[in-house]
Amino acid sequence: MPNRLMSLRVLCFADNYAPAPSWHLLRAWLAIAFVLRAIVALSGDFVLHPDEILQYLEPAHKLVFGNGVVFWEYFYGARSWVVPGMVAGVLWLSKLAGIGEPWFYIDAVKIMFCLLSLLIPWGVYHYSRSIISESASRLALILTCLWPYLIAYAHKPFTEFVAANIFMLALGLAALPAARKGLLVATVGLLITLVAFIRFQYAPVAIVLWLATIVSLRAKPALIMFGGSLAAVALIGTLEWISWGGLFHSYKVNILVNLALDEFRDAQPYYFYVPRLLYATAGGFLLMIWACARQPRAYFLIGTCMLILFTFHSFFTAHKEFRFVFLLLVLSLIPLAGWFTQLSASFVKTLTVKLPMILASVYCVLVLTNALPYEKWLHEAASLERGEVNYLRGQNNLFEVYRVLAELENVKGVMHIPDPYFNTPAYYYLHHQIPFYSTNQATIIQQQYQLGLTQLASHIVTKDVIANASFSTLISDGEYKLYALVAPAGQEVVPWKQYTPSVIGESMRQLAQQLFGDGRPLPRIELSIE
Repeated sequence: MPNRLMSLRVLCFADNYAPAPSWHLLRAWLAIAFVLRAIVALSGDFVLHPDEILQYLEPAHKLVFGNGVVFWEYFYGARSWVVPGMVAGVLWLSKLAGIGEPWFYIDAVKIMFCLLSLLIPWGVYHYSRSIISESASRLALILTCLWPYLIAYAHKPFTEFVAANIFMLALGLAALPAARKGLLVATVGLLITLVAFIRFQYAPVAIVLWLATIVSLRAKPALIMFGGSLAAVALIGTLEWISWGGLFHSYKVNILVNLALDEFRDAQPYYFYVPRLLYATAGGFLLMIWACARQPRAYFLIGTCMLILFTFHSFFTAHKEFRFVFLLLVLSLIPLAGWFTQLSASFVKTLTVKLPMILASVYCVLVLTNALPYEKWLHEAASLERGEVNYLRGQNNLFEVYRVLAELENVKGVMHIPDPYFNTPAYYYLHHQIPFYSTNQATIIQQQYQLGLTQLASHIVTKDVIANASFSTLISDGEYKLYALVAPAGQEVVPWKQYTPSVIGESMRQLAQQLFGDGRPLPRIELSIE
């Protein structure tokens, strides 16, 4: 191998990988990480942003079970089916096994993403072992297993989280000596390319990792890795063709729409991420910068990736949310672990694992129990479609109400009064193949079809107390109440042959027509009466 390529390999991956077997506690710590993530995932439901249901879970439910709310992204083909396809796979298997019900598939999907999230600590350990030392890699593993936001976000289907998992797997594999040849090097190429397709905002760092890996390889392994990348391109292209009838259709539409929307959005300041990263790392973000500045050669690759991530999201995107830079949070824990290890070697040896582990555990408990102030501020952004961040306590009972609705057998129509569609659990939790209305939709239907409330809904979800003799109370405790129709003889909810609403704002339709000349009319609520 030419000296310059060897130097690049050493600069990016250090080639200090220990020939000894992996740490014997690696699997134990991964098990601990999984248990912590599963506890948060299964202890209740909370929403970081409604997109997690409407853009990923709901489309998968419609694909497998036939009913679901269709938002403009899936009407105009502005979203890839990669992540919803993963969810749909779990739903399809549960349906095939005869347990395709919310009580099973909701938690099964959460567990799938929790398992996927273990790729982060695995990749962090193996890459840190290469560039720093065995002791630093162990600490980096522990930090990523215990860090609260890695735990809280593990079961969420957002593309930035899934892409971060795949990126860290590719990074860890690329650091292995065995990844310089054969099938493994092809896998690295495939994974890195998938990162860019799963979340195209991470494409710049995926390109950096891809170049750093392929340039440091000999000709034949480089060709094999390139073949793995081509396989990923072919795979995504085929999926796009099946989904939307065109190669990479959703990516072209998504990029055009995001560029157009940036002109109308209130741009957050360029320093938006700085205080949030300081908060999410308990101040460790400053120590990370110090560690990278002191050892630029050791942290050349991940330092470059972090700088690109921070610069791109801070200065070139108007819409900012903390979750967008999740990969930056993950990568920052590596030099933070290296800093602690170096400090302990110079001063107090007990600092190596014990003190950082204790500090991370305390911080984890404080965050997950909502004991720290400004936790909601961390997730705020310009978007009004916000979720409520209550990881282990303080959750409202909205999702529990829908879980109850899913179990009832006499549900013929549901009206959700207080919230718009994008803030509801939607069909993914409701599941029944019945009409589902928000308040404004019910008003339109009443005007079009001259139907009364008792003809539309057998159950009402609301925050208010309903004084109507036609409805009895099923759930009264909690923020959300559930009422059931007590229909007099001869008066029942009108049955529909089909009702799956398409919710697309007039402004989005006009924008779509402006960008790519789509002449499709704005979907209306059409009911087919039996």
